[in-house]
Amino acid sequence: FALVIIMSSHWIGCLYFWVARIQNDNDTTWISQINTFFPLYSNETTIPQKYLLCLYKGFDGLSSIGYVPVVPNNALEMILSILVMYNSIFISAYILGSLFHYLLVSQKDPLTEAHRKRMAEVITFAEARRLPAGVRKKLIQHFEFQQAGNNWAKVHYTEGAELSD
Repeated sequence: FALVIIMSSHWIGCLYFWVARIQNDNDTTWISQINTFFPLYSNETTIPQKYLLCLYKGFDGLSSIGYVPVVPNNALEMILSILVMYNSIFISAYILGSLFHYLLVSQKDPLTEAHRKRMAEVITFAEARRLPAGVRKKLIQHFEFQQAGNNWAKVHYTEGAELSD
């Protein structure tokens, strides 16, 4: 997660710097107005100092905190800010989705694990006995049907037990 955030902030910072550079750092870019909030950064700062400022702006855009109260001043900055907001939404969704998958989906259900083990044993049995493909398919379908019935019973009987409590 950290690498995704760092790389996204880097690229966003580079894009913010590129937008200011293609407009020749004139008075209508965000980087020329930043020295009211960061007095150490002026138009005479070096490229690494401007990169550090842009990286800070990239982290600020991704986190949606808004510590840098500089708003877009032209159409290109507005488009870039919108893209940064979309990127922030996608990264947040990716992180939350991965977290929920780890917490909820990856937790192994004992019945499902027992079924997977049983199916592996059935397939091993069918291969060891050299059963014809049609018989092997019917055997697998039988155990899959049994598991589907067990899942239905587990869901319906569990719901009834919760209602009666």
